Amino acid sequence: MRTALGVLIAAGTALTFAQEMPNKIRVSTWVREDLFAGYMDGDMARYAQGVKKLEAFVAKNPNAPDGVGWQAANALFEAARANEAGDRAGFDKHYAKAQELFASAATLAAQDPGGRSAVFAITGGSHTSVGDRLPEPYRRAAWVKVRESYTALREMQMPAFDKYPPHFRGEVLAGLAQAAQRLGEAEKATKLTQELVEALPSTPYAVFGKRWLDKPETMAKTKITCVSCHDPGRLEPTLARLPRN
Repeated sequence: MRTALGVLIAAGTALTFAQEMPNKIRVSTWVREDLFAGYMDGDMARYAQGVKKLEAFVAKNPNAPDGVGWQAANALFEAARANEAGDRAGFDKHYAKAQELFASAATLAAQDPGGRSAVFAITGGSHTSVGDRLPEPYRRAAWVKVRESYTALREMQMPAFDKYPPHFRGEVLAGLAQAAQRLGEAEKATKLTQELVEALPSTPYAVFGKRWLDKPETMAKTKITCVSCHDPGRLEPTLARLPRN
């Protein structure tokens, strides 16, 4: 009985710690994996957990550009889900909200240089993950947003870009290549894909990139983004390094 009680107490303590965002991590680390579980895998239970964590953060930090950026990403995801469900009114509502929040995040980031790269990454990543799931007339705007965001992010990171972890470089390069393809820029898409393969050999990005180069006819219906997990910055190992007191 005592053993069972001890397990329950320990589990409750761990859960409390897990649900309270530590001061020494960024909100992106805190919510990203939960939210992308919904975006990419349809795990709505975990997505809901991420939404709850994000709401708590934004309530305390309403002017944090990365927090508002994630709210925008969630609204865009909800717009894509509404579109797939045939709910046009729902799509219009969530899409309009997404645009409003992305604009707010960009404005806040302009006043907070430390948040600019986060907002560019969130904007590019969220549009990449759902761009093809939007109604046809809205897809081009989504891929233009991917190109703009990742181009700006790469320029910001250029002095040290080649030293970033494979996932971070891979998503930027793959996102730019996929955006070019979706925007009808075949030659540019091929060039960017070649750059991706050369820059990241022996990674999933190289594997998927080579498939595009070998079979360009498959490009329009396949993707080369979101094909790996990023070990640096993942939540669990980050929390494990933090003191519990």
